Amino acid sequence: MKKHAVLLFLISLVVWLNGCSTFVPSVTPTEGTSPTPTLTTPTPLPPTSTSLPPVVVLLASQDVDPALIGEVQPFVSSWAEEEGFRFQSLETLSEGDFEEEAFRLVVVLPPYPDLGSLVGSAPDIPFLAVGFSDVESGENLSVILPGRDRYDQHGFIGGYLAAMVTPEWRVGAIGVKGDEAAEQARRAFTLGVRYFCGMCLPDYPPYEYPLIVELDPDAGSSIWQTSADVLIKKGVETFYIVPGAGDEQLLRFLLQRDIRIIADGGEYADDLQEVWVASLEFDLVKALKDTWPDFVSGDVGGEIPVSLSITDVNPELLSPGRLRNAESILQEVEEGWIQTEAE
Repeated sequence: MKKHAVLLFLISLVVWLNGCSTFVPSVTPTEGTSPTPTLTTPTPLPPTSTSLPPVVVLLASQDVDPALIGEVQPFVSSWAEEEGFRFQSLETLSEGDFEEEAFRLVVVLPPYPDLGSLVGSAPDIPFLAVGFSDVESGENLSVILPGRDRYDQHGFIGGYLAAMVTPEWRVGAIGVKGDEAAEQARRAFTLGVRYFCGMCLPDYPPYEYPLIVELDPDAGSSIWQTSADVLIKKGVETFYIVPGAGDEQLLRFLLQRDIRIIADGGEYADDLQEVWVASLEFDLVKALKDTWPDFVSGDVGGEIPVSLSITDVNPELLSPGRLRNAESILQEVEEGWIQTEAE
């Protein structure tokens, strides 16, 4: 009985082994016949590598105003994402980087040293420099100019607004000595006041408005406040602060005396709102957004002036009707219909 069981097991084992192996007969071709082809499974090829999309770069050094980066970066990165490009925010770029990556465009914020050389090393890449005054435009470089080059408009509208919101036009300005752009704003301030009120003769003395004081840019807080107090004692009720003049302590000094303020754009404490008539701001971000469609479509090269905007308006001091009037005057100024510089 055991022998039969062992024999049955051996037969089953042979059958099982034959089922698990593949028998390929050896065929010797005879004359006049073709050999049977041997079928083989092809070895899979490695997947083909896909090149990465080009890069859109925001080039901003450590010295760039963080507030400007905070406004520009979301706009540029959103556009890059929508268009299917990669986005990178970098502090520096070199000529070698252009050999390693494919770039779609580069947006540069000031300051950036030797930008002209960087642009020249990549003639096929469009650059947009936002707020530069020391860089010349070129075939692959567009430059949005800083508002500093148009401080005459800033001062003129500052004077016009000050006269508009002040009883008997008792207005004054605080400026900076030795700075041509600031002095240009100061001169234009007087023209703006005169444009609104003519001779600006109040009913009681003093009659010499507008009043102006100019100090060295490094004057201390106490000197700024003392100079402002001299004008306040002469009846000034609204101050135009020329860009670069004064400090935070001066603004608080004016707040304590309930003196209205017209000044450069920028952040200020909420408690100043009650005396803050309006800000005058050269909006680089608005200029960037206005320029962007032409720039990305290939219209590169040339200098782009930035427009002046009236922002941070206190409607209790500058009514909507007066604001519309001032904005229409600003438009005429920008179009060259109104003279903003003394002859």
